[in-house]
Amino acid sequence: LHSFPTRRSSDRLANNWIELVTEQDTRGLSNYASSPIGSSRFENFKDEEVQLAAIHHLKPYMEDGALIVMGGDGSLRGARALYERGVQVVGIPGSIDDNIAGTTALGLHSAIALANESIESLKATSAAMGSVFFVEVMGAGSGHLALMCAYQARAEGLLVNEHPRS
Repeated sequence: LHSFPTRRSSDRLANNWIELVTEQDTRGLSNYASSPIGSSRFENFKDEEVQLAAIHHLKPYMEDGALIVMGGDGSLRGARALYERGVQVVGIPGSIDDNIAGTTALGLHSAIALANESIESLKATSAAMGSVFFVEVMGAGSGHLALMCAYQARAEGLLVNEHPRS
């Protein structure tokens, strides 16, 4: 099954907008510096009725298989909710935060690659114009992404606004 940016994957499950994925559908996806799948939130997936509808729609595909969920915190929470209702689920961290112990999130590497492309362009402009640029990168309180991007870009300085969680 797959989901591309036109509709959220959990939204697809809840509304039975499910399509089979072929090898052809996935060819070349690793060449993207950013995710072609997209990112989104589907708050309704927290609702028990929406989860039950998703399970009902998944049944024809799940006889001898498992649902593979790649995503961040919200996606993996949704996967856990389905698992707790008896669905076989495999969760693959896909966030950019790299904050799940014992894993390396797939999104981290693509986020670094995309940031590096942008920073390299800024470095050329900076050298030509004698300007200084401040670059902000995402990363929900982990700081890993900012540190790795700064290292990759050979930045002259780094500010990380991070507060330990209590």
